Amino acid sequence: MASIEVKDTIESSGFPLAFRVDRTSATVEATGSLDADHPGTIKVEARALGGHQKEAVVSEGIAGAVWRLVSDEGPMLQGTDLAPFPLGFMNAGLLADVLGRMATLANSRGLQLGDVTAELATDYAFEGSFFKGTGKGSAKAPQFKFAVPSGFDAGRFEVLIHDALAASPLVAMHSQALHNTFALYVNGKRRVLRFLPESAQLEVVDPLKSWSGVPSPGREEALRPFTTKSLIKQLPQTVAAAAGIAPPTLSGESAKIDIMVRGRSSLNDSITQSEVWLARPVGSHFSLYSSESVDDRQTASAPRGLSLAMAGIAFCLMTQVLRYVGYHNMKVRALRIVQLSPIDWAIDGRAMALPLDTHVFVHADESDQTIERLLVMAANTCYLHAALGAALESRFTLA
Repeated sequence: MASIEVKDTIESSGFPLAFRVDRTSATVEATGSLDADHPGTIKVEARALGGHQKEAVVSEGIAGAVWRLVSDEGPMLQGTDLAPFPLGFMNAGLLADVLGRMATLANSRGLQLGDVTAELATDYAFEGSFFKGTGKGSAKAPQFKFAVPSGFDAGRFEVLIHDALAASPLVAMHSQALHNTFALYVNGKRRVLRFLPESAQLEVVDPLKSWSGVPSPGREEALRPFTTKSLIKQLPQTVAAAAGIAPPTLSGESAKIDIMVRGRSSLNDSITQSEVWLARPVGSHFSLYSSESVDDRQTASAPRGLSLAMAGIAFCLMTQVLRYVGYHNMKVRALRIVQLSPIDWAIDGRAMALPLDTHVFVHADESDQTIERLLVMAANTCYLHAALGAALESRFTLA
């Protein structure tokens, strides 16, 4: 169990699990670290709430919408299972992003695509000793399965899939090995990293200073149930079989654990509903909504798939930090992350794979060396950083 101080909880806020954030709760500094050269940069500002609960504010570019999302872990990691797990955010986001690009391409070509459904398998593995800090996370290539819409030519549909995969930044980030960068701030002061690639960013604002209060929905947003209550909902499924089972890697011995995430999505009129779950070990099902509309994002009814996926990466890294904090009894009081994810395309419309820049803010009664070792171990075991650090060519089949 993570041992970081509990400031507040998902259930105590009284807010829905996801909503559009009222921008008035942010200070002027909140957008100061967005890259002007990449106005579509997605910024994730995440904080640990206590246990394995986490909250993120996701900004969709300089002029885009801002969303609040929360994440938790299930019984295997002694979480409360009240919100989607990090790997589920990536699965849902990847599905939604590809489906949205299929719809956009079909519309530009004058094709009547209609409703589209797809499935996605994203598999990961851990090998080594978590307790000794020698563990490594790894990932396999995403495996898509698309259902050909009724009356749609299968050959033309396959071309559409190829082009959508080529246009997806998330697919590009998986297919090329990214050299992601980091920055570490201990007790308010930036430290020089010795064992991780150093960020070139001169300054990124700590979320504690970016927000004048807890991110909250505006009055208008609170009156729109789809946006505030239905973005994420837990679906009933027992996880009693997994309760109380401790991961075998907590011993000093090395072990290997396979993690299988499954998802299915349907796209209807730019709205994607994705159901995600842990197939191994068994876990709850969650439903995440996203909007792939290319119109004014300030009026979008849900985050983009890209936003869900980028939040998942930050949540995943934070989970690993919290696990090491708990298992090694580190004296860490607070943990926050700012993750910058540039998004861009080449002239031919193909997505460009650009590295992430992650800034970690830790308040602790530990040495700088201990905190850097904590971050290194977490980065090594984070499954989504492992996925982006490898060259994984997405594959697909037709149902």
